[in-house]
Amino acid sequence: MGVRLLIIIAKVFISQQTVEQHGLWLGLTDAETGTRIYRLLIHPSNNLILLASTKNGIYKTIDSGNNWVKKTLNQWIDMEFKPGYPNIVYASSVGYNNEYINISTDRGENWGYNQIAFGSY
Repeated sequence: MGVRLLIIIAKVFISQQTVEQHGLWLGLTDAETGTRIYRLLIHPSNNLILLASTKNGIYKTIDSGNNWVKKTLNQWIDMEFKPGYPNIVYASSVGYNNEYINISTDRGENWGYNQIAFGSY
């Protein structure tokens, strides 16, 4: 799926007022609209904040997708908010026969990086 299709799908979960205020979204940035998006998260209590885990890193928007900022490098495949703690986000990835966890405790603003497994999986 392309960036536009995933963003349009995400708009289903956002309030009608937000959609009317901001219109259609165009993508992450002109330079990276072709990147693969693995997961798109909408903050559980603030629908202006979205996180996208992509082949090129984790991106964050605080204005419903009008502007995106790249927060990490590398490929991150999955993400999830910690239930009951919307400031904590976990991201996971695999590469070079290793597994990785990325943790943010400030709604995706800063990330800590941990390698959790070595060798073949």
